[in-house]
Amino acid sequence: MRYRIERQDEEVDIEVADIGGKEVDLLAAFEACQAGRCGCPTSEYEKLDSLEVYPVRTGVRLHLRPKTGERLDAQEIERCMEYTLRQIERAR
Repeated sequence: MRYRIERQDEEVDIEVADIGGKEVDLLAAFEACQAGRCGCPTSEYEKLDSLEVYPVRTGVRLHLRPKTGERLDAQEIERCMEYTLRQIERAR
């Protein structure tokens, strides 16, 4: 799997591609973050107001919107993505 993080003002978009049949596992991990049960080694998810997941041709796109007055740290988001993808790969 590979991903790309793009900042758009205060919001962040992440596109995950080459999922290789792990869509269900990936969506379950993102749903946990949406619900505040994120297992990532960062507290960045506490800044989230919303996390939306959209299917795209090559995989999925995430749209992260921070709470008012918060700013998402792209490096921390990257740490979380690396952690999440490693967990999914290990589950194979």
